[in-house]
Amino acid sequence: MAPDFSKMTTDDLLQIIPPTETTEWEFKAAAIFDPSRFGEFKKQKLGKIVSSFANSGGGYLLLGKQDGVTTFDHVPTHEGRTTMEDHLSLVISQSVAPHYRNFEIRRLPISGRPNESVLVVEFFDSPAAPHQSVADVNYFYRLPGHSVPAPHFHLELLRGRLSKTILEVKEVQYVLTSVDHNQNQPLCLHVALNVTVENTSLLSATAWGLHLKQAHEYYGWSEESTRRYLFDGVCCHSDRSVLLPNEQITLTVRLKGEADPRQQFRQQWEGLARNLALEIRPVSQNFVGTPTQFEMFSSRHRLEDEITQFVRGR
Repeated sequence: MAPDFSKMTTDDLLQIIPPTETTEWEFKAAAIFDPSRFGEFKKQKLGKIVSSFANSGGGYLLLGKQDGVTTFDHVPTHEGRTTMEDHLSLVISQSVAPHYRNFEIRRLPISGRPNESVLVVEFFDSPAAPHQSVADVNYFYRLPGHSVPAPHFHLELLRGRLSKTILEVKEVQYVLTSVDHNQNQPLCLHVALNVTVENTSLLSATAWGLHLKQAHEYYGWSEESTRRYLFDGVCCHSDRSVLLPNEQITLTVRLKGEADPRQQFRQQWEGLARNLALEIRPVSQNFVGTPTQFEMFSSRHRLEDEITQFVRGR
């Protein structure tokens, strides 16, 4: 949930901001408002910051605090006869092309220092993205603590939001649901793979799902309902008919792993663990998303412990 700055002071702000700059937060000391530096900041640096946040789904620019410190400096209330908020609103909007309007500027009092305050600029996701910095004639996006030139694929994703339904994998988790281990029978693992998908476009996904493919040539793993081997590639459709813009949903895919019966027990589960590395792509009615690499049992010790618990609990 986005923070409510309307009743905050800097003491409250310290409770929610990170200690150093991140993809979502950038800090600038009040020294940039010095008359000898403010003009250069607006012309040469502000457009890069605005472009990066506008092209990365939003974020926060805190004016009046240096990176890595917990103290604040007063930000002037006016630029000439114009309030600083109104002045910055115009400069921010015109620092990129097309002009950017999806932001708010809040003034927060500095705790224990009457009549002194800082500014927080909250950037929101822009339907007009990508935005190009006017000064740099370049497009930027956010990395932790930095605004860097945006790669071509990132710009294409932003442009595609207007014409394509773009889905992204946000999180992948698994649960080992059961273990079948009978004497003279191969080890069989049952796994629930939970994949959280978000619609990052401006269009609704009316038909969507996941494409799973095993990275290694190994025919022990399959999707339970279809019994198709993951190495051949499997499409899993959602029961939800529509995924709205900005909506997230978790899709559960049930997998089954059958070991080679000619191997010893330890070799069986090690073989299953070693060969379940997946490439997961979200798919909509008109777009195939960027693949996410996921190694199911990255910790052999964790899998061994889980299997042991199941076997002992029988």
